[in-house]
Amino acid sequence: MGDDSLPSPPLAYQSIDDYNKDGYEGEGSKRKEWLRAPDGARWLFKEGRNNAERWVGEDTSSDHTENWAEIVAERVCACLGLPCAEYRLASYGGRNGTISRDFLEAKALRGTELFLALEYMRGYYTERGVDNPDLSRNHREYTIPASVFRTPLLGANPPPECGEPPFYYFVGYLVLDALISNCDRHHQNWGFLEKDGDKKMPRFAPAVDHEMMPRFAPTFDHGAGFCKERPAEQKERLTTKDRGYTVAAFCEKGKTRFRQAAGGKCLKPTEAVGEACRIINGERPGCGVAGRWAEIVDGLDVAGDIALLINAFPCDIIPDVCKEFTVRMLKINRARVLTALREAGE
Repeated sequence: MGDDSLPSPPLAYQSIDDYNKDGYEGEGSKRKEWLRAPDGARWLFKEGRNNAERWVGEDTSSDHTENWAEIVAERVCACLGLPCAEYRLASYGGRNGTISRDFLEAKALRGTELFLALEYMRGYYTERGVDNPDLSRNHREYTIPASVFRTPLLGANPPPECGEPPFYYFVGYLVLDALISNCDRHHQNWGFLEKDGDKKMPRFAPAVDHEMMPRFAPTFDHGAGFCKERPAEQKERLTTKDRGYTVAAFCEKGKTRFRQAAGGKCLKPTEAVGEACRIINGERPGCGVAGRWAEIVDGLDVAGDIALLINAFPCDIIPDVCKEFTVRMLKINRARVLTALREAGE
């Protein structure tokens, strides 16, 4: 893609102090606030975690990684053709963070509600008489098979304005995570859109009317992606001859929250991609999901739209060394994801 193919979002913090409070979001480890813009649009404000308090001796006075990560992840989604929540940098009450537009306010989604994968998994245990199952982010049975078979993934409708089946986008979300080194795809940050607004237990059995089945939700919450190390450490990884401390070594070390088996080790991001492709190919023979994503990743131009966006950020938000590290990381991860997809498609 060329540098004019995608619109450029604002790359500086915009004050939203004129937005009105509209409630709090209970999900997640950090406090989030729903706000109403003067034009009536509803946005979720999330303050990025500041890693600078650990950066003793650094010139950088603050860290903005969790904030710019959302902006760059949205750009990667656009390049991959994935539905994604809309993000902007924002400053609210003296705090820097991001705002994400409430995608449930879209005309086609009015009256729908977001049900997280967590809620479907809780329903799975409830139906089997298991009281108070451990469904923490380190849930020991959080596997790729559980994500496929204990949610409506194989029978749901596509995300809004999307034409592929949900399992195609599920693999795409894992591809995204592997590209941006996001190891935090737990069962509280992906889910489905239900029309039933009475908070009854979400459905597992296929409905007679397919239109009554849930829709797969756009991807959201990517602030854990990219690298949180100090700029000095990133610079050292860029220049070192120690193979155990290179950028490639950083890309290799991450582990997702998906387990290989119940109670087993956690999968690496590329392993999660391969595992999902193999399981879905078994359930939907001939779907070619691995090959289709391999073609998309092969055509991904990291040096184009994505690098241009990263390099356009002011240096007080993304220092130059972090820009260089991030682009190299994306290139390395792209090659690793492509290998995993090709192996899964064999």
